[in-house]
Amino acid sequence: MRFSNYLLLILTGIIFGVFDWHFTSFAASLTRSNILKSFVLIWGIWLVPAIPFALYVAKKTHSLLSSALAVVILWLAAIFAYYAYYTFQLAFIGLNQMEHLLVFGPRSELFWQDWSSTFQMLIMNQMTEWSIVAIIGGSIVGGVVGHIYLLYNRKLSSQTV
Repeated sequence: MRFSNYLLLILTGIIFGVFDWHFTSFAASLTRSNILKSFVLIWGIWLVPAIPFALYVAKKTHSLLSSALAVVILWLAAIFAYYAYYTFQLAFIGLNQMEHLLVFGPRSELFWQDWSSTFQMLIMNQMTEWSIVAIIGGSIVGGVVGHIYLLYNRKLSSQTV
């Protein structure tokens, strides 16, 4: 893959990560009474950018590994953006019941200690956990989509010969 393709993957991931920050709350409010619908909406949305990129890369490279790597990169960029946006919200905008962590708000003597421990627990720990999910899940999704495309493409080309 060319550098511009990687850049497009990363930029799409960044945009999607910020989008997902807002979409998750919206989707949860729509589906409060239906857990299955909520699960499909909140987690299925991650397939929307993943599948087209996996198909594109599989088509261009004819490689399962490249297809899987594309989804991993996309999802890691999205997770990084999600938690960077989370940090921005926490520090400068304010989150419900966490207004005491606003950087430009009133501070206690333990402000930076509180901020540090909150950042570690809410941002770094969760980002690490979800990055592992992105690596494993992205490999699976990208690999499966690439495999299906390559099988279909082989079958189609063997029928036309």
